[in-house]
Amino acid sequence: MPKILCITSSFPQFREDYAGSFVYALAKDLSECNDFDIDVLTPHTPNSQPEETWSKVRVFRYRYWWPLSGETLCSQGSALVNLKQGLHQKLKLFPLIFFQLLNGMFLQIKYRYDVIHCHWLLPQGLIGLVIAKIFKLPIIVTIHGGDVFRLNGWLFKVIKRLVVSNVSFITVNSSATKKAVNTLVQNQKNIQLIPMGVSAPVAVSEDRKSEIREKYAVGEGPLLLFLGRLVEEKGVGDFLHAVKILVQQNISVKALIVGEGQDRDRFENLSKSLELENVVKFVGGVPPARVYDYYSAADIFIGPSKISDDGWIEGQGLTFIEAMFSGTPVVATDLGGIADTITNLETGVLVPGSCPEKIADAVKMLLQDKSLYESISIKAKSCVEAKFSRKVSAVSFASLINDCLALVNKM
Repeated sequence: MPKILCITSSFPQFREDYAGSFVYALAKDLSECNDFDIDVLTPHTPNSQPEETWSKVRVFRYRYWWPLSGETLCSQGSALVNLKQGLHQKLKLFPLIFFQLLNGMFLQIKYRYDVIHCHWLLPQGLIGLVIAKIFKLPIIVTIHGGDVFRLNGWLFKVIKRLVVSNVSFITVNSSATKKAVNTLVQNQKNIQLIPMGVSAPVAVSEDRKSEIREKYAVGEGPLLLFLGRLVEEKGVGDFLHAVKILVQQNISVKALIVGEGQDRDRFENLSKSLELENVVKFVGGVPPARVYDYYSAADIFIGPSKISDDGWIEGQGLTFIEAMFSGTPVVATDLGGIADTITNLETGVLVPGSCPEKIADAVKMLLQDKSLYESISIKAKSCVEAKFSRKVSAVSFASLINDCLALVNKM
């Protein structure tokens, strides 16, 4: 059975953790459906086990900081966001990189993998490239967006070009991400566009939907939903301002904000300053198995992602796709890879970024036009099933891994 080492900084800390769950989902699908032996190397966190097996996936979490309580650089889903928190986080970056490289080489010597698969261009792509060159292995680097849209200093660009030009294959999750990679290296022929897949929605009973609406005192009115990391670039502030506009126009909406993130306290304070305490409820994080409960209970999902100060834009937007798969119409900003998924007024409604007024207008349009609402719901679900399911993604990655295995025979 071919052995694959997956190197990543994004991975669930525990089974119910939503952050990084897309990396585990792909590893699980490849191991169960395509007969690959998948090991994952990821940083340790205070809430995780050093070594465990989930399904058929063996997970190795390496230590990089002492005391253990300080291993927080990759917590809450984004090391790049955590690096902004100050010098105490920046100091952890070199140990994180060094010990991932050291542990990766140790695992390669011990288990003799056939292919290296890295999630993120930096630093995992560079780490994997070093291991691949030393042990003469093929390597796949999967770019999710944040790693290519951010880190645009000259040194980072040099390193990114080095990685892109020397790995066996690059995968990107959207045309926007692919365009960004092509600005680094012209006419790169080893790039394949393979979107990450989402789980098929489980049937959610009417009782469960009612339970959620009753728990948060939603009532019979429209329920708006945001689900994702609570950080500035995800547009949570614009979501709150859009809700305020709707309330001022006497539209009796309620809203749920599901997720955790570094800016949660700031957004809770903003909600209070906008006098939305009785309208907006902060749910916190929910397990991956429960996210479809909230998508199904909601009437409209809002994804107001924006361009961050350091150049980040939404590479793909998996929560948008999950909402579409559940049949909940999506209002999203027309940025980055979102346009690959949503066709305006067909599979969702696209609005300009950083514009709460347009979000509010789109919500009103969907609430008033039932025919459009139903049409978008049906077409969106069909689109996701055909293009963005976990099965479709796993088949494409399996084919690429087999191409890598063919390269092994030529080395």
